[in-house]
Amino acid sequence: MPIRHFDFYISERHLNQTAPISQLKGAKIGFEGQYWLRKIIKPLSHARMPNATEAKTLENITANIVAMGGTFPYNSFKTLLEKEINKIRSLDIYPFFVFNGLSFLRKDKPFSIDDTRPNKRSSGWDHYEKGKLDMAHNTWSSSGSVHQNEFMNLVFKIFQENNIEFMRAPYSSWAQLAYLQQKGYIQSVYSGSEMLMWCGDNDNVITNIDFDKKEFTWVEKIRVIQDLNLMHPDLFIDICMLAGFDWISTFPPLLSSPNISFTFKGTVDMVQQYRTGYNAIQAHAEHPNVKKYNYEENFCRIKSIIYHNIILKEDGTTEPLNKETAPNDLHELFGPRLPDEVYFYMCQGMVSPQVITNLVSGMLLEGPPLCNGDTIEYHEFIKSQSLLDLRTQALSLLTMGMSNYMRSRKVNSIFWFEPSTEFQLHHENEPIGARWLPPNKLAQIKDSKQPDKENEDANQESKEKEQSNNATETKVNTTPVYSLTNNIEWIESHKKKDKDFSISKINLSFCLQTIQNQSQIQLNVPTSGQNNNNKNSKNSFDLKFIRSVDDIYGLVLLRFLEARDFIKLNNNTKSSGSSTIAIGSYQTTAYGKALQKALSTTSSSANLQEEIVTALELIRMNALTDKSYNKIPYIKPGTKLTSPVTLSTPTTPKKEGQKIQEHINLISRVASLLHISFKSMVVWKGSLDLELLRFNSFMKAVNRSLRNLCEMLLLSMTMNENAGKSDSNLEVLSTGIKLPFLLDANTANGIITKSYLDSLTDIINITPEVIQKSTTSVENKFQEYCENVKGDIENTYKLWDSIIEAIKSLKSDGEITEEYAKEFFDANEWLKGKRPLFN
Repeated sequence: MPIRHFDFYISERHLNQTAPISQLKGAKIGFEGQYWLRKIIKPLSHARMPNATEAKTLENITANIVAMGGTFPYNSFKTLLEKEINKIRSLDIYPFFVFNGLSFLRKDKPFSIDDTRPNKRSSGWDHYEKGKLDMAHNTWSSSGSVHQNEFMNLVFKIFQENNIEFMRAPYSSWAQLAYLQQKGYIQSVYSGSEMLMWCGDNDNVITNIDFDKKEFTWVEKIRVIQDLNLMHPDLFIDICMLAGFDWISTFPPLLSSPNISFTFKGTVDMVQQYRTGYNAIQAHAEHPNVKKYNYEENFCRIKSIIYHNIILKEDGTTEPLNKETAPNDLHELFGPRLPDEVYFYMCQGMVSPQVITNLVSGMLLEGPPLCNGDTIEYHEFIKSQSLLDLRTQALSLLTMGMSNYMRSRKVNSIFWFEPSTEFQLHHENEPIGARWLPPNKLAQIKDSKQPDKENEDANQESKEKEQSNNATETKVNTTPVYSLTNNIEWIESHKKKDKDFSISKINLSFCLQTIQNQSQIQLNVPTSGQNNNNKNSKNSFDLKFIRSVDDIYGLVLLRFLEARDFIKLNNNTKSSGSSTIAIGSYQTTAYGKALQKALSTTSSSANLQEEIVTALELIRMNALTDKSYNKIPYIKPGTKLTSPVTLSTPTTPKKEGQKIQEHINLISRVASLLHISFKSMVVWKGSLDLELLRFNSFMKAVNRSLRNLCEMLLLSMTMNENAGKSDSNLEVLSTGIKLPFLLDANTANGIITKSYLDSLTDIINITPEVIQKSTTSVENKFQEYCENVKGDIENTYKLWDSIIEAIKSLKSDGEITEEYAKEFFDANEWLKGKRPLFN
């Protein structure tokens, strides 16, 4: 929330100023990204928008995200953002967008604050089931369930397509914008009024640009300070903090009187009475809520965070604002300091903050998904070892090249339904990244990275941890295999053969074909004749700079296949003169063979690669089944069910109708893995399905984890292998957007598939004419919202056929049980004679 009542105060005191928008011509303006997006996507009221219809459309799209999962529909989002971008450009304004990065550390316990969103989402479904569609949409859109972080990759993709400059701040965009303005990189800042806390006394903040009236509104900080009659400008920060904003709640004594409403002027009067905000807190130290919320400590923490927020400097390094007065315990506010490279690549949008946040905070917090996670199956899945292992792989890649202190940093996964239980991610024992580095590079890592003295001095136990980690160093520095995943000749050879070869031709299928066609290659396994532990050693295995974006992208995909056990390396040794060398080649694993089978099923399988991989990962985790979910009531964090739900095992054979429903469950779940393209700014008004939304939560958890793994593979390569480090080539920074699993699918295609199959369940004699009629009916029903319903339906059954081939392969190799495979085979048998037919 903005500073409480401050916008009302400056409006009432006529501190807002307006001017013709032409005065901004030629200016480079720093835009606070979150504020800009918020004003576009969620207007304060329909009446304030020139186009009320567009506002209602955005509200309904937001509601559908809550009810269908996924992210903001790409075409609508692209239309919306490009419309605003073109307005800015038409005025010769040069925008530079800055978004928030990592979050500062919190002192409160995870999930200790009551979350009202699940109850609101449940209420929305109650309204929907009673046919009160408008009430359902209003409840969902106002539930606060859609976060900007969910579609930030989509924003960056659109920005890159439109050549818009942007960055993430290491932490707060407000602090970064203040630095950019101070250094003269931007002439002014477009932001909320909170930005005044960071601005210089003589700076101003643009709070609104009205393109229809061709004017803009701004606030001068010096005028605000003069109007408040403050003895010292720094008191303005105290006043804003006591009033309350996003980072700190309103000072409780200001809310104590039931007969006197809160006003910003009342906060000003309190600070002037006690001279400082801190004095005011001490004067009310015995107030029950001041004690309850530990307000004094929280006030001091937030004030230090404001004064000393971490910013990215022009030379690519990071440091706190007002460095000369910064305290020595900033790690208590921002977490341990990381190598500057990590902040730099995150700030450039190459990787997302999620895995880095997990490391810095020491926690991976898992809150309830959009379906509220109200099933036994989801509870078991989200804390399963399979999913934890996948997330641990990403974390281990991040910490691999860091100091022993960071590699041993404890990171726990904590779930909203068991907030007192911690599941540790043992990233220090996961040597996944070490296999791709030659021994001499592993020896260099400790010395080549930023010294960790700051973190070690900040922790009294660091020396003990250091000794412990030295004793277990071999856990990380395991014997590496320097193999095809480091050799870029396989990509270069394709470039020589194909003059039109580009990154668009590099995909998972391309990598698997390369594996099939490779010959034996020399591996980098240390031998007795090589002093590989010497960091200065010079041998044939020294890393070269990998500058080409094609090379980097191809290696990331190949390493992804190896990390997820789709391919494995078989190696042996042979003598060559006085030394011993290792010879080996890659082979597909059982899941790799299944992936190959699936990809070779149809000619269009290249477009379905992400969906097939996601399906195989869900199969590996036993999360793609035909069974209906066992619902449990939503409970507040930290409480237990008074009557636990138990699963009952049926002793009688399933009825025909139940079997058919299970077939439809499975087929529609597979279908919902597909991304479909919606028409721009058109609201989905078709049916909704809570059961498919529950499955979507499984898929989203896997997809996000796979995306994080790809990003950390890329980050590890740039940090530890010099990938893309060339003065003439910064394209590597845009490689992150090109990585797979960028966007999440929603339930739309599953709903379309389910609608079609349901229409056939009561028909006894299913003829081609009946199928064609049902196909046409479904196509007409959904073509209002979707760009290509026919293509989506065709892709659904291509994907289904691919998954069936993968299941056959996995069953043949003994990777899945006959009972599990039978779910797919029975559904496929039932589907025969029911596939859609088009005119």
